[in-house]
Amino acid sequence: MGDRDAFLSAVSDYLFLINRAYPEMPSVRLVGDRYRLSREERTMLYRGICTDEKLRERSGKLARKPCASELHVDGYNVFFTILNYRQGRPVFVSRDGFLRDAGGLHGRIGDEGLFREIVRDVLSFLGEWGVGSVSFYLDSPVSHSGDHAAMLRSMMAAAGLGGNCEICASADGRIKALGPQCAATSDTAIIDALPGRIYDLARHYLETRYGAVFFAFPADPRPRAD
Repeated sequence: MGDRDAFLSAVSDYLFLINRAYPEMPSVRLVGDRYRLSREERTMLYRGICTDEKLRERSGKLARKPCASELHVDGYNVFFTILNYRQGRPVFVSRDGFLRDAGGLHGRIGDEGLFREIVRDVLSFLGEWGVGSVSFYLDSPVSHSGDHAAMLRSMMAAAGLGGNCEICASADGRIKALGPQCAATSDTAIIDALPGRIYDLARHYLETRYGAVFFAFPADPRPRAD
């Protein structure tokens, strides 16, 4: 992050606009140009700041630990956030409390060995927290999704975890259609669509395994009058 004060001013201005129903992407461009934000800072703004209304709607859904013994996981959403952290890319806590990244992998994993290591340890982590059954959903457009699904099934069997891994055209669409009691994701489309709890698996895993400390947007980033 560049000039922190400038960035926080940009956050305040962006929130002012979207709270008044100005469209998000044009508002990011306007504020980003005004404060000369980098591409990563603009991504953080777009992914990290939600309206006051969305904040109220999401606040009661966030679960920092597994919220059911049967878990439905938005696979690439969770794994890519962890992968970005492990590769040193920006990862941050959004205004709504969910962990997100500005890594811009766009479905390109690159380091398959590291990805495999992450998957294996996440499965071990879930077992340690008493999750008995896990259903993973992988987006088919992501490269090697078939191989990743086969790897997950094999590792789940080895770890003694029940469940399955499903490849689908849209993981978020599939999870929304199922309406599970507990989903693991930071995808806003799923969070906003489901009435139940949403487990922030990536954040819980990284804070527990690595003692990670993240830049966090305040719930109210507006400047206070002196």
